[in-house]
Amino acid sequence: MAEKRMKSYIYIQQNNEYDYIKNLIDSFEEGVLGILLIGPPGTAKSTLARTLAQNLGSKLFLIDGSPETDRRDLEGTWVIKKNNTEFVYAALVEAMDEANESGISILLVDEINAFRHATQVAFNPVLAEGELHMISKAGETHKIEPGNKMVFIATMNPGVMGVVSLQEAFDDRFDHNITIEYANKSTEVSIVQKIAEVPKELANIIVSTGREMRDGCIKNDTFDKPFSTRKAVNFAKAIKYLDLKYLDNAIESSIINKIAETPQRRKSTKMFLEGKDFKAQIKGALIRMRTKEEKTETEESMPPAIASAKLNGNATEEMRAVVSNFIAKEGRSAIINTNGHVRWSAIKVFRRDHKEVFRNYFEQMIDLFGDAYISETHMDPLYAGRVSSTFIYWIYQHHKDELTKFMTDTAPVL
Repeated sequence: MAEKRMKSYIYIQQNNEYDYIKNLIDSFEEGVLGILLIGPPGTAKSTLARTLAQNLGSKLFLIDGSPETDRRDLEGTWVIKKNNTEFVYAALVEAMDEANESGISILLVDEINAFRHATQVAFNPVLAEGELHMISKAGETHKIEPGNKMVFIATMNPGVMGVVSLQEAFDDRFDHNITIEYANKSTEVSIVQKIAEVPKELANIIVSTGREMRDGCIKNDTFDKPFSTRKAVNFAKAIKYLDLKYLDNAIESSIINKIAETPQRRKSTKMFLEGKDFKAQIKGALIRMRTKEEKTETEESMPPAIASAKLNGNATEEMRAVVSNFIAKEGRSAIINTNGHVRWSAIKVFRRDHKEVFRNYFEQMIDLFGDAYISETHMDPLYAGRVSSTFIYWIYQHHKDELTKFMTDTAPVL
């Protein structure tokens, strides 16, 4: 089945591997172009393929490698629908048919060395001749017609437990074997910074510590698993707007439990991070990031005269008009979820599109929650004299009922 493209992909190349592969595809005229990407887990091999499909405007078809996969998972299978028997084609056939229909398709086979040798054999005629002689639907053949091309990209994690080697004859059918290693430090920092959308300072702290743990895993088995670039990106995304009181939880779930397999190793990994003062560094970078975002937002949206303005009696009425227009356009369900709480996504829209009205309205909540916020976070609910978005988000996280009551009853806008 074709992968539904729900987001934009970014691949940051280390040398020129992306440009090289794209040029190979552009210059390849017809048939099946076989490309094997070889590298350790978390080096963005799959992201490279998805980015190629995105930028080439091609549909991407995905097959995940597994020892349980057989030819039916590649070709298709018979199913019963409304008392009728129907054959449903799988990704390999769909990719070939798409190539013939659109002129190009990309098939991504993740972790191809996880397939049993008997399953690997099914790809041989596809790579060699651009043909598939189906077993699941006997007597039917699919082939890439002249003038069309299918790009067959497979990824492989060498040396990973639980996988098999590629048969030599199968390996030979790939036109190009390309090695993707872990990026150098500056590139890895750039990857985390751009994909997770965090400041360079935060990305550098995560990557620097992660690379030490990775070296410890590879060189002297200090850690059970390497801290990959993918793990660095996922951790950065997880903590970006996380309540700081849960930072220990995030470090444990996204780092320690990911690279340490035994209680003793988890304990030693925790001690290593404590010795690096990792949590304090991360916390400091996050506070500086959030403070800077608040400052930028204030400078961009508030003229100097407004910065010192006091809340006026029209705040609720102005906010009610904004909310009414939003509901008329998007519907009430876009602001109130099925649990009866106000949606954060709607509040973000108000903050983005109606900053002044947003601030004037929510400044009324400082009297209700300001003291609790300061006591718990040691942060000021005001920034540059105006209510901060961090304060509003804290209310949303910890006092959804009160926030909803405020907007529906205390200062009704719903």
